[in-house]
Amino acid sequence: MASKFIKRAVRHSFVKPMVESVKQVVVNYKTVQLTRHFSQYFLPVAVQSHSELVVSQQLRHKVYCDEMNFLPLSSDKIEQDEMDHHSYHCFIKHISSDVCAGTVRIVHSKETANLLPIEVHCKELLEQCVIKPNDFPRDQLGEISRLAVDSQFRRRQHEKEARIDLDECVEADLITEKELRTFPLISLAVYLAAGNICQFKNIEHIFVMMEPRLAKRLSSVGFTFQKIGPEIDYHGMRAPYYCRISELADNMPKNFRALYKHLGMALSSKFDD
Repeated sequence: MASKFIKRAVRHSFVKPMVESVKQVVVNYKTVQLTRHFSQYFLPVAVQSHSELVVSQQLRHKVYCDEMNFLPLSSDKIEQDEMDHHSYHCFIKHISSDVCAGTVRIVHSKETANLLPIEVHCKELLEQCVIKPNDFPRDQLGEISRLAVDSQFRRRQHEKEARIDLDECVEADLITEKELRTFPLISLAVYLAAGNICQFKNIEHIFVMMEPRLAKRLSSVGFTFQKIGPEIDYHGMRAPYYCRISELADNMPKNFRALYKHLGMALSSKFDD
């Protein structure tokens, strides 16, 4: 009964502004809480040293080589390739355990010698794409690549809530329930960090190979990825996507925009030219 009364009341012009005002207060509160909770437990790290790069590469090896078997195992437990040298790297650190929870790199094609992964590994697919890297200036090209989230912080597909397999690196009795609820944000935060880095470095045109369902999920938080070609079996069924970084913040819901800006502030000093 109460809900029906509220719905009828909202239709009246004198009530609607008050309801909208209350809704805005709630949105603003949730926005502050989302960013505050995440920043309480996680810190974005812009890779500036070889030791930090190794941290990122070790997580890549754990996910892509040990768990997924997408790439060959390496005796040193480091996953690396020639594109690391013309990439910007970032990872999200779990503050209390000092563990790298998620990582990403943005391959930057500053010149024709610095090809994107899609240009090297998906040449035949690229011929079928409606948008191609060669459509744009090389120094404005980038590709989001090697995104990985540690299994300790990964939400299971069949579960509504985050459920974490905690090992000796992250002590289970030190993790609060409120902290657990922030874990599903890690993959999103990695993408938001990548978006910030692209803005800092004037990388306007972004390509990425990913699962269509991930593209759909990211579109709800501002990444308007355009599918530019067919799906292929590339580390699982994936398709090529394209987006413009300049449109990212404008399309982002307010609560995620606050987190995006927070991550940008934390990373900006490290990526200043």
